[in-house]
Amino acid sequence: MKGKKLLTAMGVYMALLTVASLVVSIVIFPKIWLFEKDATDPNGKPSQALLPTDIAGTDADKLNGFANVTLYGAVPDDGKDDTAAFQKAIGSNASLYIPKGVYEISDTLVLTGQNIKGSGPTLTVIKGTASKSLFKLSGRVLVEGVGLCYDDKALTQKETAGQATAFHLEALLSSSVIKNVHISNVGTGFYSPADKEGAAFTTIEGVKISDFTYSAVDFAKTTGTYFRAVEVENKAYKPESALRLGGSFTIESITVNDMECAYPITLTNAYSAVAKAITFLNVTATQKAFIQSANSTLVCQSLSAVSSPADYWVSGTGSKGRIVSAFSDSGVIKGDSEGKITVS
Repeated sequence: MKGKKLLTAMGVYMALLTVASLVVSIVIFPKIWLFEKDATDPNGKPSQALLPTDIAGTDADKLNGFANVTLYGAVPDDGKDDTAAFQKAIGSNASLYIPKGVYEISDTLVLTGQNIKGSGPTLTVIKGTASKSLFKLSGRVLVEGVGLCYDDKALTQKETAGQATAFHLEALLSSSVIKNVHISNVGTGFYSPADKEGAAFTTIEGVKISDFTYSAVDFAKTTGTYFRAVEVENKAYKPESALRLGGSFTIESITVNDMECAYPITLTNAYSAVAKAITFLNVTATQKAFIQSANSTLVCQSLSAVSSPADYWVSGTGSKGRIVSAFSDSGVIKGDSEGKITVS
């Protein structure tokens, strides 16, 4: 009887040892279990069931349902065009995972309802080599952890609306989010055409836009767009305006830094412009007003100007609204040139 119990105990022990060995092997050698040798399915295509990982093996982020662009032929940091590889990955209808490195793109990448995830805005960089938009997005999307820029040769420094644009937004669905993104050396950071509803109820947060030749944000018509923790600066160029907005939107917090332009913010037909906090830091507004407003309604909870002199907070025609709190360390700044915007 004791012998049978001993044999049973040994059997259980061996079974537990086998399971433990299997778990350890999966943890220590995940690629053996999670990836086929050639990362393909039986049809010879990159398998969407596989979990994307950084090709250098140093990126621990693994995501289901994402197409790793390197499995479709994109090679970071090689100085060669990766457009075709990105388009193949997009054609899989999966979302995009872009491991760290610099990728060169020469044509617009069009995504509908597909997410984009990188390894971080300073690690994953998409560089435009032509003046076309880098991404054209529609549907409901989540974009995070990428940096976008243009090669100097791709910019004429005479860009107009829609040229050399990091994100061309068209018919985004509500609850779309673009966050943890850095955009630099572009014509425009975010663009939505005047005849389209570009970014309805979209959240843009934790975004930095620097060195743009035309505008950081150009939304002629938007509904319910929400800006949080957005930083805009421009030490390289002198555009006419940094933010061009129309329709309805809410600014929780935007900081405009280190730039010279005619008007840092331009509002046109903004029927509901609500701003909780806007800060101007080391800004030169050559037209002596921070906001140019035409036929707009503006309500600002807090406006601050540090080392940024001006005569008016707002200038323009046909606008109304109020500024609850305003601070300037460069003297008194009046509400607006028409006397229709009050400062509490």
